[in-house]
Amino acid sequence: MDENKPVCRTTEDLIATLKSAVAGEIIPVTPELHELLSRTGMQVPKPATGSRFTREVIDDIFSYHAPRADQLPKYEKIREGARLFAYTLVENTPAGPDQTTAIHKLRELVMTANQAVALDGKY
Repeated sequence: MDENKPVCRTTEDLIATLKSAVAGEIIPVTPELHELLSRTGMQVPKPATGSRFTREVIDDIFSYHAPRADQLPKYEKIREGARLFAYTLVENTPAGPDQTTAIHKLRELVMTANQAVALDGKY
């Protein structure tokens, strides 16, 4: 779908857009579409405005960032701290779904912390 083209100006446009949505296509909820759908009584979330996640930011976040020499010790400290905490978790909690979730969350924490290092805290 052309991002610069208004989605709905007429009832026919609205019907075509709804058919696309029913067919599984992702459609942007523009202010015009929001207004038309709201008039039908549907609960429609307002379109996002002013997102800090521009295409440039998204491209930066989801690009490979080769580690610099000054970042390597930071990655190692993060992994070592997480490894020690993982030992503490396993030694002090009963085996089971909650322990598994705790380890998964710790892995997620390490990945997010590494991302903060890779992106120099920009996001």
